Amino acid sequence: MNQYFIKIDPIKECVRAFGQSRMVSRWESGEIAFKSKGPTFAVKGSSQLAPEIQHGDELWIWTHEDNGGQGLVAKATAASADITGEVLRVILKDVVLVPSPFDFDKFKKNPGNGHYTGTRLLDYKSISRGTGVCLIEDDDYVDFVDVVEKFGGKFPSPSEANGLEIATPPSAVLMG
Repeated sequence: MNQYFIKIDPIKECVRAFGQSRMVSRWESGEIAFKSKGPTFAVKGSSQLAPEIQHGDELWIWTHEDNGGQGLVAKATAASADITGEVLRVILKDVVLVPSPFDFDKFKKNPGNGHYTGTRLLDYKSISRGTGVCLIEDDDYVDFVDVVEKFGGKFPSPSEANGLEIATPPSAVLMG
């Protein structure tokens, strides 16, 4: 099993625009679809593709803040994944919402570019702001989870998360 970080538009790339919802039921069985040649490594300037997303892989989902998203919002399992043409489609299952979504504003700015986050992957994604998917490599995974728990809160166990709904405040939903 691999772990991936997916950064997407919460409306355009979450089929049926579930990406702004704080209700697990809207995310469960949701489909993410966006233009991609496949996962990459979190290395500046690298175009080498990482292994493809497979059934059972762990997914961490970040929604673009500029488009009504809240940053890191969910952890899920890939029910299925497929690249057809240049479109990556992933169906989600076992979704758990990050208790307290967070974005790059939580981190100190790097004077050169991006932010200091405490994890190589998030440092890279703070510079590379577009839609995409990166492999979370094993040597960075523990640091990544530590940052998630520090800023996003402790995740409920799978049995506690089952059926848990988090309401979205009206001010957090884009009208349009």
